[in-house]
Amino acid sequence: MRRLAWVLALLLAACAAPITKAPAVTLAGVDIESLGLFEQRFILTLRVRNPNEVDIPVEGLVFDVELNGRHFADGVSGLAVTIPRLGEAMLEVRATSNLAAFLRQWRDMEKAGRPGLDYRVRGNLRVAGYGELPFDHRGEAAFPKLLPGGEGRPKPQPGAV
Repeated sequence: MRRLAWVLALLLAACAAPITKAPAVTLAGVDIESLGLFEQRFILTLRVRNPNEVDIPVEGLVFDVELNGRHFADGVSGLAVTIPRLGEAMLEVRATSNLAAFLRQWRDMEKAGRPGLDYRVRGNLRVAGYGELPFDHRGEAAFPKLLPGGEGRPKPQPGAV
């Protein structure tokens, strides 16, 4: 009887689909949590897509964010979440930047006069019973033109002070 149970357990383990593809992790949003003289804190929303036939039980992650090819912020999270098979989940994580990186990015964006920026988010997902799954994604974030060439600005009304 013990032998039969052992054989069944091996068969079930062999039939379970392994994690064969790395999940895609993209930057879906950035919010400012706090701005200080030496440190800035951001809340990043990461979209994690699972292309595998099995759920991925994430126990945490370590990540780094670059803007326009330069280090911008990094962070860690012990957030436990299960990414469903052939599905996705949104993770809110905190990232920290220092004043020099923040000012350098701001200056570069002002100089370039571009309507957006290039970003890269990379790191490792820590998966229960599996180890680490690396991720690395590059993308572009466009900023809407709110006031192009002075258009869209409210015009003063006659007689208004």
